[in-house]
Amino acid sequence: MSETVDLPESEHSDPGPSGLERVVHCPGSLLLARGIPDEAGYDAKLGTAAHWLGAECLTEERNASFFAGTKITVAGEEFEVDDDMIDAVQVHVDFVRRLPGDMLLVERRVDVPVVGIWGTADIIKYDAQSKTLFVVDYKHGKGVFVPVDDNHQLRAYAWGAYNLLCVVE
Repeated sequence: MSETVDLPESEHSDPGPSGLERVVHCPGSLLLARGIPDEAGYDAKLGTAAHWLGAECLTEERNASFFAGTKITVAGEEFEVDDDMIDAVQVHVDFVRRLPGDMLLVERRVDVPVVGIWGTADIIKYDAQSKTLFVVDYKHGKGVFVPVDDNHQLRAYAWGAYNLLCVVE
């Protein structure tokens, strides 16, 4: 499949869950950063394109290779679905498919009302039998390393996913 896809700017609260690490370590950054445009760099835009590919694979029940050659435009920058992106995203897609559970939400808005933030969780999967909630935040692996331990962004998504499931169930 070869096409061109223009992705809209992503939306989230200010700060969004991805900015929580900074805010936890420097609360004053909330005021200092207000009004400054949040311009994504090359690596973040590439990650956005890879996120789109992963979401398409999971919602359309396809493998990443199906989208080979597709061009994805993110904030004016064009990326092609090449072998590197296919290989990386397929690892993510296979991981999500192996998780137990019968409820899968892809690119779902979650709210954390107590702290007044919201964002988009990449993957929420719930296994009703074991009452296990899985929240997956895909990182494409280019640029800045993001540790999973003590990850405030992932915790916010998990809290938001739990709140969402309390409404759904």
